[in-house]
Amino acid sequence: FQAEDGIRDVERSRGLGDVYKRQEHFPNLDDYCKMTFKNNFHLLTTKSNQSYTERVYRENDFLIFGSETAGISEKILYAHPDNMCTIPMKNENIRSLNLATSVGIVLYEALRQING
Repeated sequence: FQAEDGIRDVERSRGLGDVYKRQEHFPNLDDYCKMTFKNNFHLLTTKSNQSYTERVYRENDFLIFGSETAGISEKILYAHPDNMCTIPMKNENIRSLNLATSVGIVLYEALRQING
């Protein structure tokens, strides 16, 4: 991993403000799913009734978010319904949050559970 500010050592990272780039690339979605779905994973979607706060997060889990415009493929979602969760929206006029905001919210909850 390498932080956006060039720091390569995770121990010297400044925390959640550092964004790490994973140096893996999966040009084939099926290959990615076969690799990822062997581990514990969470599919974040507006198509779920389970809140992200009801999930149990463990070290090395995968948090999977779709694109801001299309989300995660329904084929993937409905093949793994027990792994789906959402950020509940209290205002019915707001469908969803910005992707970066959603990632920060769910990542913070996962780290809170893992690190105490």
